[in-house]
Formats: sequence, structure tokens, C-alpha cells
Amino acid sequence: MAPKMKGRGRKAGKKGKARKNREVSYVKFFRALCDGKLAVIKAQLQNGADVNREFKAEVDSIRQTPLYVAAEYGRIKVVKVLLAAGADVNKAMENGGFVPLYAAAHKGHTAVATALLDAGADVNKATNDGCTPLYLAAEFGHTAVVTVLLDTGAAANKAQKDGVTPLFVAAQQGHTAVVAALLDAGADLNKAMNTGSTPLFIAAQCGYTAVVTALLDAGAEINKANKNGITPLAIAASRTKTEAANLLLRAGADIDVAIAAGEKYNDTAVIELITTLQAKIEEDAIAQAPEINQMVVHIRRCGYCESEGDGLLKCAGCGTVAYCGTRCQRKAWKGGHKVLCRRIQRERAEAERTANAMTEGEESEAPEGDKEED
Repeated sequence: MAPKMKGRGRKAGKKGKARKNREVSYVKFFRALCDGKLAVIKAQLQNGADVNREFKAEVDSIRQTPLYVAAEYGRIKVVKVLLAAGADVNKAMENGGFVPLYAAAHKGHTAVATALLDAGADVNKATNDGCTPLYLAAEFGHTAVVTVLLDTGAAANKAQKDGVTPLFVAAQQGHTAVVAALLDAGADLNKAMNTGSTPLFIAAQCGYTAVVTALLDAGAEINKANKNGITPLAIAASRTKTEAANLLLRAGADIDVAIAAGEKYNDTAVIELITTLQAKIEEDAIAQAPEINQMVVHIRRCGYCESEGDGLLKCAGCGTVAYCGTRCQRKAWKGGHKVLCRRIQRERAEAERTANAMTEGEESEAPEGDKEED
């Protein structure tokens, strides 16, 4: 009878388990990346896991690299471990051309985006359809990421294949803070997409009044139409975005062009809304107007900002108001004074014509004896 070999089976089991622990399991690797389990990740890397290998995610068929997964989940510690292990910071996935920085920008992971940029990530690397990290951060309103990308040299005006820029998509989504950041970085506020629609156009269409105001204050072309001849005012009225339409009207939008677009496409809503809003603007201007025939001799308060001082610039058309500078004058003109000023000039001209007609009538009706002799 052979003697018993005590502990042999137990030792064999331990050795087998040790060998198994030294094996690479990309399933474990992927789950650890998602969950941020550093110990498991480090163990898999020590066992020889390929830090740049693409593997399919559990939820879809997109092949992702470990660094992309960590960036998407915002695992900053994991990102640093992978970078230290030699992860390719600019490796794009075969399906779509997505890079790790794209994932960080999409999810708004500022710390991860910063780490990737510090490691040499291409700030302007685009996907197959031309979408950059900046575009994606702007679309989802991640202002902090937008700022980091711009500070690192992101191209503010780089557009997708359809011509949509980061500013356009930020305006489309109503992200006022992102719009402001892009404008401060020199984004072209009048750059249109392939259909001719500008950031102001899309903001007006969606009714984002704060964005409309920001773009107008920055100098956006208020009457720039798309390829169909539709202006921001026309599209705002068509979509019944009353506040946006009112803003545009008070800023000096061309009523005739907008109404012409409404007539062209048989959109009665455009004509009705614009007509109603314009009538209200004129009523407000008339209600706030001083007596037409009362000429202001000396004005010491700006008609727009109400600051006081001497040497104000008087309106050459009506003379009833003065401004501290051309900036206030332009804003007041767009804000309703144009309507009032023209009304005052028309009524003065009419009064003068009436007075002249009466004078001529009196002279023609004078009796012969009253006429002076030569």
C-alpha cells in the first residue's frame, strides 16, 4: 500500500490558482477599468495585458482601448496608471476614429482631459465626421472642459463636415456660458453651416434669448439669411419664439425681409407675429416720447444709459434726446428710437406743410386793396 502524500493536492491547487492569477483576462481587465479597481488593473498589466489592445465593450460592438474606457468613466487614477504603462494617448478607435480625449470631453471629465493633454493628446484630433473634442464639450455644455481645451490651443472655428462649428452647436443647445467662452476665444460668430444658418439663426429658432442677446452684443449680423432667404427674425416668428423675435426687432432686425420670407413660404404666423410686435414697439416709443414740437435746448442726461454730463451728442434727426457717445446712440436707435425719431420728423414735416399751405391760402385770398403796391 503506497504511503499517503500529505498536502500534495493542496499544494497543486495553490500552484494552479497562482498560474491562473498570472494569466491575462481581458474580461476582468475591462470590468476593472469601468469600476476603477486599480489593484486588478495593475495585476493584469503585470501579467502582460496589452495596454493599447482594442476590445469590444459589453454594451455595444464598439472596440475600445483601455485608455478610452478609463477616460469615458472619468477614472483619473486609472488614466495615469495606463499612461505610465505606455498607453497611446492619440490612438483612435477603428470604428469612428474616437480618441480618449473625445471621451473625456463628451462626459465632461475635466481632470481626465487635462491629464490627457499633459500627456500629449492632440487637442484638435477629429473623428471621421470631423467632430473635435471642443465641439463635443460645447455641445454638452461642459464649460470647464471647453476652457481647458481652448487654453491648450483648440481651434475655436473648426467645423464638422456639415459646417457646424462649436459655437453653432453651443447656441443650438442654449449653453450661454460656453457661447461666451468661445466668443472670448475669438470664435467667428457669423460662420454659417452648409445650409447658411448662423449661430444667431439657430439660437433664434430655438428661442434661447440669453444666447441671442450674447451674440447680438458681440456684433452678430442680425439680418444674415440662410440659403432659403430666411432671417433670424423670420425663423423666430415662424417658430413662435416671441421673446426672441421681440429682441431681434428691438435690435433693428429688418422687418420687410422677414415678412417677405413669410409671404414666400405662405407662413402667416410670421407676418402676424412681427406685425403685432412692431405695433407694440411703436406704441411704447410714442408713450415714452416728449412733446414733438418741444425742442430740447440743453440736455444733460444720456437717453440710453441715463448718465449725466455736458457735451452730449444730440440726435440730429429729432433733437429731442442726446447721448453720451455713439455706442449708446446706436443701441437706443436699435431699441426703438428709430421709430420715434422718424415719427417726429414725419409729423414735423406734415405740420410745416400744413402751415405753409395755410400761409399760401391766406395770401391768395387777400383782397386787392390789401396788396402792396410796387
